[in-house]
Amino acid sequence: MNRKLTEQEFIELTKCRRDPGYFLRTYAFIWDPVKGKLPFSLFDFQEVCLQKFLAFAFNIVLKPRQMGLSWLVAGFALWLCLFFKDKKVLMISIKDKTAKALL
Repeated sequence: MNRKLTEQEFIELTKCRRDPGYFLRTYAFIWDPVKGKLPFSLFDFQEVCLQKFLAFAFNIVLKPRQMGLSWLVAGFALWLCLFFKDKKVLMISIKDKTAKALL
């Protein structure tokens, strides 16, 4: 696509590039097998995780299952890929099927 952005589009693009939380809350969705497509609502701890991801190159997160961290990391990876051309993302999982499903 080769067109100029409007001022409003540029402002929105800038907001999304500056804040992964804003991008995820505004434009991202999660797929639930029962409920289908749901908006990506961030819990407080997910907001904290995003800030830590931005502040530190390496993060270790101690978490229980079903806390939405895999979706958060996938959303963060999407944000990196969309807004920073020099970023590379590698998704690794115990099972190949799991990594492909998350992707």
